[in-house]
Amino acid sequence: MKFGILFFSKNLRSKELSLELIQELKNRSLDFAMEEDSIVEEIEGLEYLKVDQLAREVDYLFVIGGDGSILRASRHCARFDTILVGLNRGTKGFLTAIEPHQLQEGLDKILAGDLTVQERLMLQAAVYREGKKITSFFGLNDTVLKVSSLSRIVNYRLFCNDVFVEEYPGDGIIISTPTGSTGYSLSTGGPIVRPDQDLLLMSPICTHKFNARPMVFAPRDTLRLQLHQENSYVKSKTVLTVDGQVGFQLKEGDEVVIKGAPNKMKMAQVFPHDFYSLIRTKID
Repeated sequence: MKFGILFFSKNLRSKELSLELIQELKNRSLDFAMEEDSIVEEIEGLEYLKVDQLAREVDYLFVIGGDGSILRASRHCARFDTILVGLNRGTKGFLTAIEPHQLQEGLDKILAGDLTVQERLMLQAAVYREGKKITSFFGLNDTVLKVSSLSRIVNYRLFCNDVFVEEYPGDGIIISTPTGSTGYSLSTGGPIVRPDQDLLLMSPICTHKFNARPMVFAPRDTLRLQLHQENSYVKSKTVLTVDGQVGFQLKEGDEVVIKGAPNKMKMAQVFPHDFYSLIRTKID
């Protein structure tokens, strides 16, 4: 069994916890490696690997930080079927599995196999321009199409399995997973969904349509979004973002195709918790 460690090296609190984790792994003579940017100068002789190689070689990847760190690591874990273990050093820690004071007990439970591995739906989003796919992305939380600052509204045409659903003039559209239902989607009036469900959630952002409401789709559905500007003399810039971390500039006429990704992300649940209790305490 091999473990990986990833954290944002400029976060001193995360680095302190990583030092504790490294010592615990060494005390148990366990094999582990560090992500190449997760530098620990205090300890010599550590093995450093690129994040893709790390996710491919380890069984468990400890991600120390907050939800943003977990979102960044999730794309690599899903690709290589690696189990992600979140250690909370962030603000909310909504996606983390272990609090700092639980480190020793949590590691003991992992070594004993006393944990639950939850599979979470990932999104894949592809951008098509003039009928050709030009790029694609994967995300755990959401895919967002939104006008950038100082832009006019854009018309977003939504299709489900090539059947026209509706046109939404406004600031943007959010397609989220159940994991992402407690993020940006929630702020637009989208529903909260348990993360063990397989659903795609659509929420318009500040739409100029009275009857526009959030909608729910199956993970096997293919959602297609077209950008359309009614007035040819108005040029609005629209950006595609994935998990709020990856951005891509879109052009009028581009299409974004979104569906459930073939690989799910495996997330460790080390200490049992009640999801509804979690949202009561983490969302205020």
